[in-house]
Amino acid sequence: MKLINAVFWVIAVLTGLQCLFFIYGGVGIINQYDGILRWMWVFKIATYAGILGMGYMVFRIKKTLLQKGYFEQANIKQLQGFGLLSLAVAISNSLANAGMSTWHYYHKPVSFQEARSKFAFYFAEHVFDHSLIVYVLVLSILLLTYFTRQAIAVKHENEAFI
Repeated sequence: MKLINAVFWVIAVLTGLQCLFFIYGGVGIINQYDGILRWMWVFKIATYAGILGMGYMVFRIKKTLLQKGYFEQANIKQLQGFGLLSLAVAISNSLANAGMSTWHYYHKPVSFQEARSKFAFYFAEHVFDHSLIVYVLVLSILLLTYFTRQAIAVKHENEAFI
């Protein structure tokens, strides 16, 4: 268990540092771009900030689960928040990738209004082709949250009956 905990912390620290360095670099150069590339950087920075938030939420869920050993309503809210944040991160990442694909299509700086139709096409392509498994996994987390909430409600009803 100590080895697993040590590996968890090493991965968490390295991932956190990578996210912070990317956010710092992105904020530093975002003013050099305009149009679709600026939006691409905004969405990438939002993606990495969301990944940091997801790491913090995993830490909180892990901490409360180790203390109690089972899920309660507070854990369900944390798990639901994790699922919703994961969905926001996945959408932000797809938007950033769509911005990069749109820029590759035009090979020049282009405003968002000019590239709106291509951007929408590339966004749909990234959601339904490149990242579909990510969205399926995120929706699975949200379904797990729903089923866990229902199981806890049934457990409380059974305890009240006894």
